Amino acid sequence: MKNHFYLIVRTPDADLSRAIQWLKVSCSMGINTKYNRGIGEMQITLL
Repeated sequence: MKNHFYLIVRTPDADLSRAIQWLKVSCSMGINTKYNRGIGEMQITLL
């Protein structure tokens, strides 16, 4: 599946959801920059 990713993470902090949020937003912004798309063309959902 090209639209999924699996990530195994071990962290001493309980802030895993914040790290996953950062990862998803960073990837979305990188893809949008690569394909010259604005934020309005791809909705980014922050949890």
